[in-house]
Amino acid sequence: MIGRAAVALLVALAAGCTYHNVLFNAGELYTLAEEHRRAGQDTSARSAYADVARTTGPAVRARPDADWADD
Repeated sequence: MIGRAAVALLVALAAGCTYHNVLFNAGELYTLAEEHRRAGQDTSARSAYADVARTTGPAVRARPDADWADD
């Protein structure tokens, strides 16, 4: 029984870490997009914004009421 509980805990932790890693990476991409936008590099900015939407889309659709979803 302890083995199953440990596996369940590890799976939950791994899922949580993966989930928050996606959001962290999206934040970094957004910062990069903003830097490109401010520098007048519109093509690079659009590409980075598209990457943000692509990487966070599944997370936002899965939890649209989350605190960070409207960010």
